[in-house]
Amino acid sequence: MPYLSTTDLFNKIFNSDNNSVNVSQNGSNELIENTSVTFADGATVDTEKDVDIALPADLDSDNLYQLLIHNPSIITNLENRVKIKWTDADSNIRYSQLTYIKVGTGEGKAALVQGSMLGEGFRVTISNDTALGTGEGFTAYLQVREV
Repeated sequence: MPYLSTTDLFNKIFNSDNNSVNVSQNGSNELIENTSVTFADGATVDTEKDVDIALPADLDSDNLYQLLIHNPSIITNLENRVKIKWTDADSNIRYSQLTYIKVGTGEGKAALVQGSMLGEGFRVTISNDTALGTGEGFTAYLQVREV
């Protein structure tokens, strides 16, 4: 498997003007998942929402996959744990944390993952770091693209 240096990775993602994202250079910009999770009014701190992402059968392990998370809440940050799905020797499904992404209030963040790191699929566990009061519920958005 080829190794991408930081410069190669940067050039693969960004156009030469360094101001715009090029998502079609070596990928398809294919939408893999587009979903949301809702945190209800009164949700306690660390309420967890799991989003399981099934990988396409034609997964290109050399491509990058972009994970986009939007947090519209003005009350709580979102803590996002990206976990790789795998099956152990006894056929039990397991999840191991690959990375952690904290998304502040009113923010969106993106992360890139190499296809070869995704195993049999992956799960994003999203949790709030502040309890929500009356009228403070919200819906967060999650999108995965092959880039």
